[in-house]
Amino acid sequence: MANEIVESTIQRAVQQAYADWAVEHPNLSAVIDQIVVTERSAERLRETDEYQQAVAAFHTSRNELDLFRQLLNLAGPIVQQLLG
Repeated sequence: MANEIVESTIQRAVQQAYADWAVEHPNLSAVIDQIVVTERSAERLRETDEYQQAVAAFHTSRNELDLFRQLLNLAGPIVQQLLG
């Protein structure tokens, strides 16, 4: 379940950031795929201590909404960093 939430969260963060970024960088957006950005963001997110803490808290509380919020907050800066 946590994996699905991570993927969904990353996809949402990428979609939000990518649209704005693509307007500012149309040439780059033509060659940088959203799927690749999503995959790289998920990899980086999973490497953070904050991710491990959020997943551990989820396993204790089973509160999917809280996990979603935490991951979205963590994913935003990662996506922004990847898109530059």
